[in-house]
Amino acid sequence: MEKIPKNEVPDIAYYAFTAREHTAEQFKDKNKDVLEETLSDLNRLYALKIACISYGSDFSKSPKFDAFSIFIKALEILVSALHLATHRQIIEAFALIRLSLESGATAFHIVVCEEAFALYCKGSYKSTHSITHAKEVVPIIGQLWGALSNIAVHINSRAHGPFYQPSDDNEGTIGTIEFPLAGRSEKLGQDLSVLTAISLVSNIILRLFEESLLEKSNQYKGWLQFPGTLHSYTCPTDKIIGQLYDKFIKIPDAFES
Repeated sequence: MEKIPKNEVPDIAYYAFTAREHTAEQFKDKNKDVLEETLSDLNRLYALKIACISYGSDFSKSPKFDAFSIFIKALEILVSALHLATHRQIIEAFALIRLSLESGATAFHIVVCEEAFALYCKGSYKSTHSITHAKEVVPIIGQLWGALSNIAVHINSRAHGPFYQPSDDNEGTIGTIEFPLAGRSEKLGQDLSVLTAISLVSNIILRLFEESLLEKSNQYKGWLQFPGTLHSYTCPTDKIIGQLYDKFIKIPDAFES
């Protein structure tokens, strides 16, 4: 292991804050267009929640009251994942993206299943069970949830290291442990991968929200309506999910050594 002179080692405040601030600036400059697209996707979810509040949607009774709270938390978790993504803390960001996805699925599940809501109220609900039920609305959610689990939640050498590559003479391997003291640079596909994942999960949560908390419009065929109001809403969410999922699975594997 190579030695580092003590005078070149930054203090903990630089490592914890300054280095990440520099990384975030670089990330935003490099990914300006994709970041705008991701914020636009998050805004669809954000705007729908604000509209529900502004129009006075009737979520006063459980389980919809509880589900609305979980859906808000799912959005907050995604925004936290976005902050981590700009710091290029990719594993941490993907872990939160998975948590947000599971939160959205849970909110959907407790609305459509009385038994699930009863268990949720008792504190004995298993949120991982929600993914199976959410497949009825978003078929690809199981594959995505599994991929996120393998990437970020289950500890593995591909994501957590050390990282190995052939030696110059191809007679052996050289191991590397990442300890970025002065900020993180991008690995192939990581920036695009994490931003696309945030966009994808945001739209999946939006779709689950539509299915569980909104009602069919009495005024416009194929539209949805905010419960307890005359306000209607429509969005091609299924189409957007399909496009983003196709994009996500074609991005180079960010954790391929």
